[in-house]
Amino acid sequence: CDSVDFSGALGLYVKVGAMVHVQWYSGAFTVANPVSNSARIHSLPFTPKSGYYGSASFAHTTAFTNAEVQGWTNSSSPQVYVSNIGNTGGNNWSSGSSKYVMMSVVYYTDD
Repeated sequence: CDSVDFSGALGLYVKVGAMVHVQWYSGAFTVANPVSNSARIHSLPFTPKSGYYGSASFAHTTAFTNAEVQGWTNSSSPQVYVSNIGNTGGNNWSSGSSKYVMMSVVYYTDD
C-alpha cells in the first residue's frame, strides 16, 4: 500500500549464515487508501532464498481487517505477504489512523 508511512518504525535483524531473523515494530501510522488483498510489508534486509518460504508471526497488530493474521515470504521479493491464519490468501490493510504492527520473521537467503 503506497499510502503507508513507516517513518517511526523500529526494527532489527540478525543473520547467521543463511538464516535471517527480523523483529520489527511499526509505531503508529495511518492507512489512507488500502488496496484489497495486498497487505505487504516491504524492505526485508535480504531477498528470501529461491524456492523456500519463510514465516512471519504477529504479536500485536491493529493494521489489518482480519485480526487473525500470519505472514510468509518467498523468493520473488524482500517482503512479507500478510495473510489470514490457515491459508495464504491476502489480508487487507485497515484504513484509519493509529495503526500498529509488531512482527517477527524468520527466513533463509542466498545473500
